[in-house]
Amino acid sequence: RTPLADREETKAVTCTDGTGKQVIMPSDDTLRAFVNPKTGDTQYEITTETVTAVARNQFGCRDLTGAWLEDRQEGAGSDCFGSHWDFRLFSTEFMTASATATDQYMSPLTVALLEDTGWYRADYNSDHVKLSPFGRLAGCDFVYEDCVVNGQIPSYSKGSFCTSQRRLGCDPTHTSVARCSQFKYKKELPPEFQYFSDPFIGGRNEQLDYCPVYGTLKFSFDSANDDLGYDGSAFELDCSDADLQSAPFAHRVESFGEDGRCFDTNFERPLCLKASCSRERNAVEVVFGDTIRTCLYDFQTIDIPGLPGYSLTCPRLAQVCPELVCKADCAGRGECVVDDQEDPYCSCNDSDDPSPYCANSPVASLVPTVSPAPTLPKGSAYGRYASNPDAGRSGGSVSMLCWLVSAAWLGMSIAAQVLN
Repeated sequence: RTPLADREETKAVTCTDGTGKQVIMPSDDTLRAFVNPKTGDTQYEITTETVTAVARNQFGCRDLTGAWLEDRQEGAGSDCFGSHWDFRLFSTEFMTASATATDQYMSPLTVALLEDTGWYRADYNSDHVKLSPFGRLAGCDFVYEDCVVNGQIPSYSKGSFCTSQRRLGCDPTHTSVARCSQFKYKKELPPEFQYFSDPFIGGRNEQLDYCPVYGTLKFSFDSANDDLGYDGSAFELDCSDADLQSAPFAHRVESFGEDGRCFDTNFERPLCLKASCSRERNAVEVVFGDTIRTCLYDFQTIDIPGLPGYSLTCPRLAQVCPELVCKADCAGRGECVVDDQEDPYCSCNDSDDPSPYCANSPVASLVPTVSPAPTLPKGSAYGRYASNPDAGRSGGSVSMLCWLVSAAWLGMSIAAQVLN
């Protein structure tokens, strides 16, 4: 690659907080400014090769030109670009600006950024690398459109957002029952974030663009408020917690334990049921004793054995069984092909690559460049990238790169092995 110092220049830019600064900017194939189509504000995105490919595969959206950085960071100080992934898009990613009550993962996106620095070789098959389920393969509308439309959940928002504070649902990982984070503020929300007829209502987190999500894990079963008929005690419904099998709220059809998953139902609340991800059928299978029900497609309705008149709603397969659908986001070395005629699959940059996630393929062809020292041995093919003229490249934050490298040295680099 072209040495980084030769590709930097000082420019006058608009920061995410609207102020102007003179800053050292990397080239557009690393970091790029764009205008957020919803807010009209300046935002930045990382546009390195592998990161861009992984971001597209995460959502099944070829329109993305990079991975967006957070534009609403509290106490960002001198950080002009944003030093975390955008929370509205990547809320179950570990390297976002907010911690959540639900699980967050070191995903292929963060590993791809480490790899694109030229300092790491990524192991996308590591047990420490997990696909982020939030918005997975929900399409470009999930990225560019409102999370809630006229107070209703559009199809692309199912499994990610919600519309009622009273409602219980499943968290994005489908491991816990959670309450919707809808909240009434004392002042009107900004017009671009008013999703309901009442302009005072939205989600609790500004970095989520005030989108309500199933994110409150501990709540009370209070018959006066929830019509669930319990005694008002506060519980946390972790479907993987086997100790809850004997809890007062556990229904006889429920199964808590390692294989427990949360399913939306038309019962009093979501239920924790035993489920498995079937590689053979490329589907989630729900187990009721000796009876198995198979989800044949997303959001299919299935009757619940032992509960006449009640049914469950199958979750989006890419969320509940992410490893079955374009594993590791094709390691940024191929395209996750979403086709109505067949299951999503990785189309690798090397058509002869036998790996299910394109591990043996090159990164897409880009203008040859070299990373700053330490550099790879002369003549090494690894780490050479070429520029795709169709990819609108954008950028990431130098502070984010530094933070990620530091974090890797602190223990998270198990997933990204340092080059010899």
